Amino acid sequence: MDPSQQAEDFEAERPRLVGLATRILGDHGEAEDVVQQAWLRLHGTDTDIESLPAWLTTVTTRLCLDRLKSRTPVPHSDIEPGEVTPDIADDVVLADTVGVALQAVIDRLSPGERVAFVLHDVFGYRFDDVAANVDSTPLVAAWSGATPARTSP
Repeated sequence: MDPSQQAEDFEAERPRLVGLATRILGDHGEAEDVVQQAWLRLHGTDTDIESLPAWLTTVTTRLCLDRLKSRTPVPHSDIEPGEVTPDIADDVVLADTVGVALQAVIDRLSPGERVAFVLHDVFGYRFDDVAANVDSTPLVAAWSGATPARTSP
């Protein structure tokens, strides 16, 4: 068979062979390697091939079986559990709990204290800036939750 025709016929069969090897091996990268080995065997053979698709299927399948046989099974007792992935439901429950607790705190604050809390703890404003927004001193804003400063009773 003409080498250029052989290469063209192989390339026409390549997607089918890769799909076959991927299904057998369960790994697309390893399947590509096996198909490449099949190409090397085809390129190195001097025999007359009656049906190229059948020959390539047989060679690819045998190469896949060789790969599967060469895999060393890992005994179950040697497998150590890896890092346990956190359950997303736990994160949702924690977020709900924190949200309820935060709402309970905010409900007990005066309007000025709420503003000070949100500006400082949530948005990271400095106490000087918080005090300016709620008509208070920085010391009062820091220690009493930004209760407005009163100059006269």
